[in-house]
Amino acid sequence: MEGNTRNGIGFLEESDNEASTPEKNLLKHILWRAVRDLTVSYSEISTANTREKREENAAIIRASASRYLTSDNDGPFSCKWICDHLGVDHSKVVEMKEIYLKNMGEQCEN
Repeated sequence: MEGNTRNGIGFLEESDNEASTPEKNLLKHILWRAVRDLTVSYSEISTANTREKREENAAIIRASASRYLTSDNDGPFSCKWICDHLGVDHSKVVEMKEIYLKNMGEQCEN
């Protein structure tokens, strides 16, 4: 892995001579989507007629993303499995998720 460096959450940044494959790009986007879903808001939900239902659906998505990111499941396409395939430290993903949720809770209280 010469020429690779790790970024903040442990992603191995590929050197120019190591092209990313479509499969790796897919795994990166799955992980990115799960992280993104932690912040989904009711305004991004278009499948419900009322604001209350959109808020309920957004809460379900956020909870699902949180469970996905912290699961110890290592089956195919689990967060842990994807982290292993991308060279990401799964414990750092869990740690960053916890920090994010703590900060969001503090912002809501203020």
